[in-house]
Amino acid sequence: WTAEQDFRRALEAQQAGRYEEAVQLLARAGSQDHVMALSMLGGQLMSGRGVKPDFASGLTLIHRAAELGGAYAWAVLAATSCSGLGGPSDWNAGLDQLQRAAELGYGSAQAQLRILAGLAGPSPPGSGWASLRRAIDLEAGSRPPEAETLSADPEISFMPVGMDFQRTPEG
Repeated sequence: WTAEQDFRRALEAQQAGRYEEAVQLLARAGSQDHVMALSMLGGQLMSGRGVKPDFASGLTLIHRAAELGGAYAWAVLAATSCSGLGGPSDWNAGLDQLQRAAELGYGSAQAQLRILAGLAGPSPPGSGWASLRRAIDLEAGSRPPEAETLSADPEISFMPVGMDFQRTPEG
């Protein structure tokens, strides 16, 4: 069997709920550097879906898939970097990884970069993902939104709900 055939059979096995068989097929395809097989197996190991969880081994496979040009793998690395899974949180590294996933054509990464850069809808043709990445203001995300004055007398202001910026962890 070729790596692609093993990968297709692994997808069928997963859909049928035969996770152990799928893992064996993904491992065999991954041993031949099949990028999607490495990505899927890495994700399964990281999450423990159908296998005994092994985050470190899963992350190693995700790194290998990214080295081979896997767009989805780059997006997974971005999520782990930003969230601090597997090491300290590093938003700059995570956004660089998200940019790489977008450059490789991963639609979800492209949408995330557009949202984080403050753009609605698709990017204009020819716009570079690097320019969107540079447009992301990480500091803005840590500042509370400004209150909107609804009335000066009596003074009434509105602060968007969802975050209590005055509450301390103790209170």
